Amino acid sequence: MYKTGKYILHKEHMNMRIKPNSSSGILCVIPMGTVIDVLETWDNWGKIKFNNFCGWCCISECFAKPVCLCQNEACCYYEKYVLLEEKYKNLLKKIENK
Repeated sequence: MYKTGKYILHKEHMNMRIKPNSSSGILCVIPMGTVIDVLETWDNWGKIKFNNFCGWCCISECFAKPVCLCQNEACCYYEKYVLLEEKYKNLLKKIENK
């Protein structure tokens, strides 16, 4: 279902688990906006390394999107994400200053 490679967690945080199932113990929580490198896949689970932990994450549950490595700004998911985040932060600043 999913491929190995880089993904960005664009809607919510993600639990990293010991095994690829939702009842397995949680090793750590990965914050929204983090780019993860999926080393191996099993169904909709991805094996990743994060902060000295190695475990499994349910890629579909965190709404991860693939990160384009083409280095072309017109089609790169990560570049678009960074630009949208910057616009969002600027909008929040304007609202707070009113």
